[in-house]
Amino acid sequence: MPWLSGVVSSLLLFAALVYVVRLAGRFRFGDLSHAAMAAGMAAMFSPLGDPVPEAVWVAVFSVCAAVSLPGSFRGGYDGVEARHHLVGSLAMLFMLLGGHRHADPPLGAGLASVAALALAGYFIGYALWGVERIAALRVSTTAGATQLARSGLLSPTTAAAAGMVTALAMATMLLAMI
Repeated sequence: MPWLSGVVSSLLLFAALVYVVRLAGRFRFGDLSHAAMAAGMAAMFSPLGDPVPEAVWVAVFSVCAAVSLPGSFRGGYDGVEARHHLVGSLAMLFMLLGGHRHADPPLGAGLASVAALALAGYFIGYALWGVERIAALRVSTTAGATQLARSGLLSPTTAAAAGMVTALAMATMLLAMI
């Protein structure tokens, strides 16, 4: 169904745009990494094909993984976020190199399927966490505890929704690899 691939690809491009707009306000590596993941997934789902050479995507996600690695050893929210970007970058590399387009995955079919299933489970969990984050943001906004003056593409709720779209697309692609 090319039309469905086109819809998913468009949603992912919108998710990438959300993170690019957030970057305009203040540079955060997490937003850059999210934008790259959403754009990469949009290219994978595109019914028109990926206009970016695979080597460029491999370089982008290798750099994202390398930048995320040191931060993944920290504690607290910063460490959790860095670990998410590390897992996301490695998952993108797995899909690019391990296989969504290659007939013979380098890890072997059995191990590649287990890895794809584990990563899909992670991204489904991340999407569910996004639902929880959106609910918490809405409660804190309506209760007046935190006034979120930002709206539209810059709101934390929009960013959480964009992350959920990307995570669900990644889980779908990973499950399709099995």
